[in-house]
Amino acid sequence: MNYIVSCLLVSMFGVDSRLLPIYRFARITCKKATRVAKYNVVHLVNVSENDIVEKSISILSDNSVNELLYLLKYYHMASDESSTFIYILVYELLLLVYQLYKKNLLSKNVFDLSNKESQNLLQQLMLNVALYIILKNFIINNLIGVIHKGLK
Repeated sequence: MNYIVSCLLVSMFGVDSRLLPIYRFARITCKKATRVAKYNVVHLVNVSENDIVEKSISILSDNSVNELLYLLKYYHMASDESSTFIYILVYELLLLVYQLYKKNLLSKNVFDLSNKESQNLLQQLMLNVALYIILKNFIINNLIGVIHKGLK
């Protein structure tokens, strides 16, 4: 960036002895701004590294589950009704495995239920699946059915 600013200043004004102090000031200011910007970016990445990893895992899980559902539908192994259940189960299981791996609770591919954190993660998985099924099937489908009947 400093090189670009230097080239721009020289090309705009030429090399004139009267403009050298302005040139030096602009170059020093750009160096300081670049140094501050680099520090802020590095600091931001270090602070939010866990958030970035969590969001990336969530996106990867979502994409992989969608690809799995696509393959199951393509080979006629899943219908539209069952795909919502498959989606939430596989998605939550992938996130559970990641959480277990992150907390070092997954040893030799064995899920240890005696650990309190493992029990909490399993309860969270069951709660998320139950809430999704309740909201999706009982509330939203019935609400859409009532609205559809009212429009006829």
